[in-house]
Amino acid sequence: MIECTARLLALVNQLAQKEKQVTIDFSQAVDASSYLNRAGFFDQLDERITVLPDRPQESAAKKHQGKSENLVEFVTIHPSETND
Repeated sequence: MIECTARLLALVNQLAQKEKQVTIDFSQAVDASSYLNRAGFFDQLDERITVLPDRPQESAAKKHQGKSENLVEFVTIHPSETND
């Protein structure tokens, strides 16, 4: 499930960067949207992407970051910021 979600995130972000109009509809998947919010999916999602019914107003990932041993969280990796 994590691999699928990461691939979806990469695909839709790449489409948005190519200036394609992208909409993700979670109207019938409220539990999935909640899980993805907690995992940080929406924090990594390009702002140009439309989320239905709405993009979460508050990031559950930022609120609870690192507090779960059972959840893989999405974060940004900056290649220029390394810990040598």
